[in-house]
Amino acid sequence: ALAARINAGESLAAVAATLGATPSAAQAVTRRGPTAVDAAPMVPELIKAAFLAPRPATGKAGAGVATLASGDSAVFVVSAVQPGTLAALGPDPGEFTRAYSGQKASLEIESYVGELRRNAKIKRNPQLWAAP
Repeated sequence: ALAARINAGESLAAVAATLGATPSAAQAVTRRGPTAVDAAPMVPELIKAAFLAPRPATGKAGAGVATLASGDSAVFVVSAVQPGTLAALGPDPGEFTRAYSGQKASLEIESYVGELRRNAKIKRNPQLWAAP
């Protein structure tokens, strides 16, 4: 309901005030976390939800809700989205490509093994696994 009020045009500060809360300061965030050294730590669930949120219209802000690992909910506001650049990946963009390729390969192997387990008829010999 709070996110809906913000999306309807109410400010985050006004919505937070109705709860007696103070919103955290705005901060730039990458998929790996805040970009400022002195920024408050952000939890992965909040970062993931912010990156899954729809891009706000130019000049507008979009609010969303994230469910944290603790079970609590957090309301967030996306005020702007900046597309990434190769330069932002660091001095060796190939490192990012290699890491991504490795992750993709791991997911494909897990999927393949999972499919084998679902479809294969496996017979186990309990005597091989018995303690001597």
